[in-house]
Amino acid sequence: MKNLTPTQYSTIDRYKTLGKILAEEIPEISNDYRHNLTLREIVVKYNIMERYNIINEEIARSAVSYAIKNLLQEQELERLIKIHNHNNWIRTMQDREYIFWTDKEKNLLLKIASQQKYNIKGKANRKLIAEELNKLIHKGKNVRNNKSVSAMIFRIKKSYI
Repeated sequence: MKNLTPTQYSTIDRYKTLGKILAEEIPEISNDYRHNLTLREIVVKYNIMERYNIINEEIARSAVSYAIKNLLQEQELERLIKIHNHNNWIRTMQDREYIFWTDKEKNLLLKIASQQKYNIKGKANRKLIAEELNKLIHKGKNVRNNKSVSAMIFRIKKSYI
């Protein structure tokens, strides 16, 4: 198991403590989660960051998540998590206006990735590659990111094996 720093322990303790408070003071967040509000939307709806003096949104979302886990039965929680994961995937695709990779773009990806200026210490700089693909193929629109580039490089390498 990874050793955690005191700061990491403190962060975990903080969101768990706040999660318990949220479960007591705002139990209706479980209904919001049932009605497909995201953790972020719940944080905003109840003004949790300001209300509880939280400066980090990730801690606020983690606290809401912890509260929801305490408020819901395990089976219902598992079902809702699946629904939320599916809905988040759909939102992501809609936000990105998902565009499938063409052979032309895949070939350009390989060409760019093989160039020294797109590599750091022998490893492809996926963020730079994504920026270049977006510039050359997608007219500057933010279509590709480091994760999509990484996934496509993996798929291409796997297909050659």
